[in-house]
Amino acid sequence: MTDPYEILEVPRDADAGTIKRAYRRKAQKAHPDRDQSTGSGDRFRALQIAYDVLSDPARRARYDETGETHEGPTIETQALAYVAGLLHAMLDVVVDVEHFALVVQMKKQCEDELRNVRIGMAKLRDLQGRRRRALKRISGPRLGAMVEAEIRQFEDAIAKQLERVEILQMALQIIDKHDYQADVVMPTMDTYAYRISQINAQGGVI
Repeated sequence: MTDPYEILEVPRDADAGTIKRAYRRKAQKAHPDRDQSTGSGDRFRALQIAYDVLSDPARRARYDETGETHEGPTIETQALAYVAGLLHAMLDVVVDVEHFALVVQMKKQCEDELRNVRIGMAKLRDLQGRRRRALKRISGPRLGAMVEAEIRQFEDAIAKQLERVEILQMALQIIDKHDYQADVVMPTMDTYAYRISQINAQGGVI
């Protein structure tokens, strides 16, 4: 990861207030809900990591001494892990691998999850929008502060969903680069789901 001081564009002797203001200013512009360009999730995540490091006195001191940030995995790493998990799950369940459209079904399951994530994200945005509209009508400090806190929580949740979308989109790109030669017409996902249900119910291999 790049130097968190450089990411937030603050001097090394910046105080907590300066760091917080710099993060908020950059996060508003870089939020994936506003920035739809490729890699926006990684850039926003980098801002979050930089702020997490510099806003925590212990982590900041450790970074100043060692240069370690303990950042999380990249979008590509998470996409590869997702594809590997999907591959292993299907191969664990499907016995007749010669007649199963492995790549086709991996792609379909990834697309199904991507669609569900987008549906969930739309619901989060709707709930967040209601609170923003309500906030304009609230007078008094306490209720307003409560609603603002909920709005920030929704922002974090939406950012995580947007990151999940990027992971699944990259996973689809990885899967699309592969093919699988099956002998005959393959079972559908309904058959796959049925086999999973049988294994779960019986605890054995079909």
